[in-house]
Parts: sequence; C-alpha cells; structure tokens
Amino acid sequence: MPEQTERRGILAAGNFIVDHVKLVDDYPAQDQLALVQSHAQSNGGGPYNLLCDLAHLGAEFPLLAVGSIGEDPDGDWILRDCARRGIDTSALRVTSDAGTSWTDVMSVASTGRRTFFHYPGANAHLGLESLDLSRSAARIFYLGYLTMLPSLDAIDGEGRTAASRAFERACDAGLITAADLVSRRHARFGDIVASSAPYIDYLFLNELEAGWLLGRPLSASDLSFDGLLNAARDILDLGIRRGVVLHHEYGAVCAERDGTQRVQPAVRVPGDLIRSKLGAGDAFSAGFLHAVHEGEDTSGSLLRAVCAAATSILEPSASGGVRSVEECLAMAAEFGFHRGGAD
Repeated sequence: MPEQTERRGILAAGNFIVDHVKLVDDYPAQDQLALVQSHAQSNGGGPYNLLCDLAHLGAEFPLLAVGSIGEDPDGDWILRDCARRGIDTSALRVTSDAGTSWTDVMSVASTGRRTFFHYPGANAHLGLESLDLSRSAARIFYLGYLTMLPSLDAIDGEGRTAASRAFERACDAGLITAADLVSRRHARFGDIVASSAPYIDYLFLNELEAGWLLGRPLSASDLSFDGLLNAARDILDLGIRRGVVLHHEYGAVCAERDGTQRVQPAVRVPGDLIRSKLGAGDAFSAGFLHAVHEGEDTSGSLLRAVCAAATSILEPSASGGVRSVEECLAMAAEFGFHRGGAD
C-alpha cells in the first residue's frame, strides 16, 4: 500500500448528475409563469462538479470518478464529458436499473439564486460494494453528498451508515478523507453525519447545513466570523479528525483538531458580474482540496477555496466559470476581499 507521501490523485465518489440549467427572469409564485432566458446542460453533483473544477484549476494529478449512472443518453453524456476533461471513469458503474440522475436548476438572472428539482435515479443505487479503496493509490477520498445517497445513508443495526464504513476503510488504507453536505432537509441529517464524523478528515458545509447539524438556526450574529468559528468548533466535537470548514457568501472559517482557527473573507466580486451561485460550494471544496493535495497549509487552502468559488459564479453552470489557480488568485488580487459582512 502506498505511503501518504507517495499517493497522488483525488478519488471523488457520490452524486453524478446532469444539470439542466434554466436562467429565468424571475421565480414565479405557484400557478404563475416565468420566462426562460437561456438553457444549458452541464455537470452536477458534488463529486462530478469537484472533478470538473479540479480539471479547470489545472490539477496535474489523477482525477477519478466513482458513482452510478444510467444506461441512457445522459449517462453517455457524462462519460464523454469526463473523457474530454481527463477524468478517469473506469469506476463509474453503468446500470439499466435506473436512469441517470438529473436536476432542473432554475437560476434567477437578477440575483443568481437557484431552486432545484431533482431526480435521484441511479445515484440511489450507489452502495458500499462500489467503494473498494483497498488498492487505490489516490491521496484524497471525497464523498458527496451525505444525506442524498440512500444506500450509503441507510443506518444499520449497529447504528452506522454504509458511508461511515467507506470512510473508515479509506482511513485504514491511508487516504485523507473529505465529505460535503447539501442543503436538503433529511429526517436523520444529524445521525447520518455523526456516524461518519470520526472517519472524516475535512467536513465542508454552509451556514444552513451547520444550523441543521447543530439543531438551531444560525442568527445574524452567528454569521460573523467569530460566530462561524463557534459553530465550527461545536461541529468539530462530533469527532471530525482534522478540520471543519464552514463557508458562507462572505467568507469561510476552519476550526482544526489541534486548536488552530483560520478565517478567510470571500472575494468581493462585482454584482454585475455574478451570473449564478450554482456550484460555488463545490468549487470552494475543489480549491481547498487542490491545495491540500499540493501540501498547502490551511490558510493557503482557504484562500484557494474562496478564489475558486469566486470564479465559479461568473457563469450560469456549476463549473463553467472556474479558471486556473493562477487566474483565480489574480482575480482576487484585482477585486479584493469582503471584510466579513454584507459590506
């Protein structure tokens, strides 16, 4: 088994989705109509977005996809799209039992805010048997999204999810582990995350998901960097191995197991350049993990994360705006950073 220093690559598993992105003039009330200004098809889902973002960032290490897609045109589209980006799809399982997962994304032109209508499809069939990490030479194992993978989220008689066992195996095999959440209410949200927590090195989440996990909505004062750090420390107590990375529109924090706390304001992107916030969280995770893979410290990882997220919002699709690491950092230097609030 390769030593950690010899490992290369990021193996990303979980939701592989085709996003049908509609840019609308306004979000209508029920029974009313909105005009669609444009329509595009793009990558969707945590691991798929992450791998595409890493390719755009200029990753010079292996990018490996693990998931389940249907035997249909959307599944074929995913395979072709990954091939042109240099993403290894040899572990993407093709099934005739369900169609490829898709999401209709309604993105409001004036605000960039999104609403999602999702078909789970083949993602619901991704199980522990598909996550054999014993022979993997990757350095990082990423799984997303917890609470949206029914087979992996199911809690067994020992009170554990299959996802937690996958993370444990990854730890035993010597991989760095990372998990991402999604803003979807789930009856056992906290239980699912807590089961995997002791085997997760880095947990990524936003302020909404943090509130659900803590069992309380985060107030305006909680959204200051001090408040976010308090929330991240509380989540760290679930047993996260290295760090809780909590991000929102104006920046991000990381509370680490060794007591270190880091803060990084977001890039101040001019409002007239923002096309959509779809995929910004996944771009953030990609920037962070790209830096971790390359040996950056937490401060450097957070910087790369917010810079990647900033470029992602320049286009309507999840990954279309993401640029090389150098271009991301240059854009941040041009626009500067928020001071930590809605300034």
